[in-house]
Amino acid sequence: MIKQLMPDACIGADVIVGFPGETSADFEDTYEFIASLDVSYLHVFTYSERPGTKASLMSEAIDVHERRERNERLRILSEKKLRAFYQTQIGKTLDVVLEGRSVNCTNDDTAVSEGYSDNYVRVKLSNEVANEVTSVRATLSSIEQDHMTGEMIDILTTRASRTLELPILA
Repeated sequence: MIKQLMPDACIGADVIVGFPGETSADFEDTYEFIASLDVSYLHVFTYSERPGTKASLMSEAIDVHERRERNERLRILSEKKLRAFYQTQIGKTLDVVLEGRSVNCTNDDTAVSEGYSDNYVRVKLSNEVANEVTSVRATLSSIEQDHMTGEMIDILTTRASRTLELPILA
């Protein structure tokens, strides 16, 4: 339903692998189910025992090596899903909230900027943006390993435009 209402929504899911009693068949069912979902990425967690919890007392513990292998398989699936989602975003123009600047500055006033779009795409801008800029409109052009590259086409907000003026109390 989310994708029907918001086709460009980036949807993530949290998954725990290796919980006591999880059989190989259970994991395969989980893998196939997640593969069939229209989610964009996964946060994959490997179950680990915590003293004093009911789960730590369960007898059907999964071998640590097996837990890691299951985690790796889901992480690879997540990377494929994120890349497929990013592929659908090429050429789109999105609003991006800037969260960081690269240390490789060409001068004191500009730097390579990065942030997240309004639908949670990690974007690094290919053109320089002044440090006071806090959000931009950008057209996404390519996929890198863990982000997309975009070109700023308009400045949306700057630090000065986001300043909140409070009344002076006597």
